[in-house]
Amino acid sequence: MTELTIDTDLLERFELGLDPAHPERSEVPAVVLGYGEISTVLAIGDGQVAYKRMPMFANEDEITAYAAAFDTYRVRLQEAGIRVTPSTLVPLQQRCGGRRVVYLVEHRLPAHAIGNGVVRTARSC
Repeated sequence: MTELTIDTDLLERFELGLDPAHPERSEVPAVVLGYGEISTVLAIGDGQVAYKRMPMFANEDEITAYAAAFDTYRVRLQEAGIRVTPSTLVPLQQRCGGRRVVYLVEHRLPAHAIGNGVVRTARSC
C-alpha cells in the first residue's frame, strides 16, 4: 500500500463548509461511504482516502486520551492476528463553536475488505 498523504488544507476547508445533513452539498463535496457506531466515513476529493469524522471533543486532553485508547485498541487487534490498515488521527477546530473534531484518515479499502463485510461473508468452520 502506498504512503498515505493527507491534504489537511482540503480537510480544513471541508470542515469549515460542512453541511452535516447533506455532505454532498458542502462547500467541498463529500460522498458518504458508510456509518460506524460513532463516526461517519467520507470520501473527500479524489476518493482515494477515507475520512472517519468522529464525535466532538471538548479539548486537547480528551483528544489525547482518545488517541491513547485508539492506539491500544489497534495494538490489541494486531496481537489477535487482525490486520489493521494504517490510520492517522487529524484534530481540527469544529466548524462552529469551541469544540474540536477528529478525523481518522485511512486509505480507502474495497467494501469486501472492511470488517463488517468480512464477517458477513465469512464461512464457519
